[in-house]
Amino acid sequence: MSPMISTLSSSPSSQQAIHCSWGTRFLPWPLVSKESLHFIHSSFALQWLSKVPMEVMDEGEDFYIDAQKEVVEAFATQFAEDMESFLFARAQELAVGGLLPFFIPGIPDVMSNSDTFIGKELDLLGSCLMDMAKVGLFSEAKVDAFNMLAYFTTPKELKALIERNS
Repeated sequence: MSPMISTLSSSPSSQQAIHCSWGTRFLPWPLVSKESLHFIHSSFALQWLSKVPMEVMDEGEDFYIDAQKEVVEAFATQFAEDMESFLFARAQELAVGGLLPFFIPGIPDVMSNSDTFIGKELDLLGSCLMDMAKVGLFSEAKVDAFNMLAYFTTPKELKALIERNS
């Protein structure tokens, strides 16, 4: 068994739980036999993207929060691809009648990214990184090369993704 997957006995009976830990990345492929899990839980991990969107590679955008529309759309598209892979894999593992709750940070449908608490935090982080570059702790090129591989979805976007994949 992979060191990332451990089997935990929940009782002396044959019922067991599988605990999977993979840090900030999720596995888009099935981990266990088809329809073998009755409960799958993910908490604060699905906002992380699997890769930098191709459209962003040359843009020099650290975050998508105050970025051009094309950059925001690229992050949204990558999030949708990652989420669809995740939902497809978990659907194969989930037993009939099983439950897949997940917690994911997001933003309200009616607010812009930059007006949210998350947006303000990321703006502050970007400002701090630029200030650190200006005093010579590292180059501005390194700041430009840094990408925060996270996307904070709206309830409307997430609902559409789930409905499309159910």
